[in-house]
Amino acid sequence: MQPHLDKTRSLIRRVTCFILPPFLIITAAILLVTQFTELASQNEILSLTSFLVLLSFSALAFNWCRVSTISCTEADLDAVYEVGVDLFLSSMMALIAAFFVWLQVGASGVFALLTPIFFTMHWIFLLLALLLFLVAIFHLLEVVKRGKVMKSRG
Repeated sequence: MQPHLDKTRSLIRRVTCFILPPFLIITAAILLVTQFTELASQNEILSLTSFLVLLSFSALAFNWCRVSTISCTEADLDAVYEVGVDLFLSSMMALIAAFFVWLQVGASGVFALLTPIFFTMHWIFLLLALLLFLVAIFHLLEVVKRGKVMKSRG
């Protein structure tokens, strides 16, 4: 049985799928640039919270891929599973990025000499986490766009 989705809701979904990607890219770019100033003041905006948020997205995708094929095609469920894997990996990279911040903020003695390396490693892991997150979310948006309900109404 096909769920009913009214035209207004379908239109809102289409518009959302269209405008989300550029704004997610802008947000990710601003977050990466902001890291340089935030770490200097030891006022980190992406700490353990980013790991938890990305892990929550991963859980959402894994739960989504368990729905019946009545609501979603087998190919879409496979695609959502792969997104879940990417989001899980992204959350692990965000956790490691947070670890390098903790090392840097608490650095003293020998660790103080390694502060530039910790910052570089933090930034690399954060960059990779955000890139993989964006790729995964864009794939998830593609699944939403080609969904049965989105195509059945117009």
